[in-house]
Amino acid sequence: MKIKLFTIVLPLLFAVASCGETKKEASHENHGANPVELNEGAKWKANPETITGINNMQQICIANAEYIADVPAVSKALMDEFNLIFQKCTMTGPAHEQLHNYLLPLKAHIEELGTCT
Repeated sequence: MKIKLFTIVLPLLFAVASCGETKKEASHENHGANPVELNEGAKWKANPETITGINNMQQICIANAEYIADVPAVSKALMDEFNLIFQKCTMTGPAHEQLHNYLLPLKAHIEELGTCT
């Protein structure tokens, strides 16, 4: 996982998930997940399937950054990629735990996006 994923995917999901309405500070809640921690100051190694899934989610966000014509379709595409990451995950130990800490808040925002009209 590259650090730029945090700087691109999260802000885009937070902006999209707001649906143009005032929400309860959703972008600042951690939705029950623990904060992501580095591996003694270094990035954690992720399996190729996780990297591909995160890159695909990033591209979905970039493609829809200005205007989303079909919000349910974007939410479904993001959730499909999210689910593939979990299905194909072979990571173990602390790296796996940190992946969950990173992904669980994203899931909450993707689900919130799916409720937008």
